[in-house]
Amino acid sequence: SAGYIAAEALERDRAVAALAQDAARDMLLYDGEGCLSLHLLFLERGGNVSPEAFCALLRRAIEAVEVRFPAVPRVEGAARRALARDLATFRTTVADRDVAAEASSLVLLDAPLEEAPLFAPRAINVRSVGAPPDALEYLRRHRISLESLAVAPGGGAARDLAAAMGAARIAPFGSLQTPRLGNLHGGRPRIAEFVRWIVDET
Repeated sequence: SAGYIAAEALERDRAVAALAQDAARDMLLYDGEGCLSLHLLFLERGGNVSPEAFCALLRRAIEAVEVRFPAVPRVEGAARRALARDLATFRTTVADRDVAAEASSLVLLDAPLEEAPLFAPRAINVRSVGAPPDALEYLRRHRISLESLAVAPGGGAARDLAAAMGAARIAPFGSLQTPRLGNLHGGRPRIAEFVRWIVDET
């Protein structure tokens, strides 16, 4: 899953802090390995809260949420996060790029466009964008198809954005991994793939 936060949703500090808390929950629930886990977050530039400031809020929210959803020890996931963190730290030194890192989770801000998101447990890629077409271009560049798109209240034309991104579901932040039981996973009827119809026109 991915999330999109429009600039108008980054106006009030209290609301933004709540968004960060909800995004952290979507990221960490099921150790970030659920089929609906949040791995990619688009933030529009131009709001009262900058992408760098939002990442700082997200880091603090992760620390709080980790109390309820602690990490499951896994060598492979930890190694991938450590490698990405070391590379991001190097880029920060060289290119003055912000990176937020934790022992059991990782927040990467504006990694190079040519790099696909780090689909690792408890890792999230945050991309600052000017408008929805920038997010669409990134997804198409890396051939990423979405199941769900999390959106913030007052976040603009979420339905059009989700349709353009190929998402089958739109949900508020904090509820990505709790879909309704009657939902059509992947936008398909539940048993249609296993049914063959015969039309009798006699």
